Amino acid sequence: FDFSLLWSDDDHIVYTGDSGFIRVPVNGGKPQVVTTVDRARKETALYGASVLPDGRSMVFTVVSGNLNSDARQIAVSDPKSGRHTDLMPGVEVRYAAPGYLLVARVDSTIVAVPFDAAHRRITGPAVTVASGVRLHLRNSDVFTVAANGRLVYATGTSIQEAVAVARVKRDGLATVIDPSWV
Repeated sequence: FDFSLLWSDDDHIVYTGDSGFIRVPVNGGKPQVVTTVDRARKETALYGASVLPDGRSMVFTVVSGNLNSDARQIAVSDPKSGRHTDLMPGVEVRYAAPGYLLVARVDSTIVAVPFDAAHRRITGPAVTVASGVRLHLRNSDVFTVAANGRLVYATGTSIQEAVAVARVKRDGLATVIDPSWV
């Protein structure tokens, strides 16, 4: 299954362990559990972490049941308790400043959802920003977003299809990038 690895702004490496997310200082030190799979809630795996601005809270995907299942939720961790709370259905999530969650959904869309990172809660309705997004339920990295808000994602319905790389503006206007550069 997907192995998440990221470098947070507070100089910690966050990675997927056997039972959840672990963080360790980049200069070494004792690994700390961020949050774990909740077997009592029939969770199978956690993946696709995106660190929030506080450097400790994260949003990520929770899989319940079979790893090929689309029974997935976007969740947020509570750094004090080590627990996580489901926010909404979704396949993959990224935090985008100044306060949005970008969520890939099983209907092959990406939505932008207003999000209060300080209080770890959704504050408004989802707005579709991309459709026709290629999903692969056993991997994350369906899309990513740059610090300036630019969104990149793969289109199509199959992993074997040719990939079209597109630049998407904040207003949702997508421009396919010339494939000859690849």
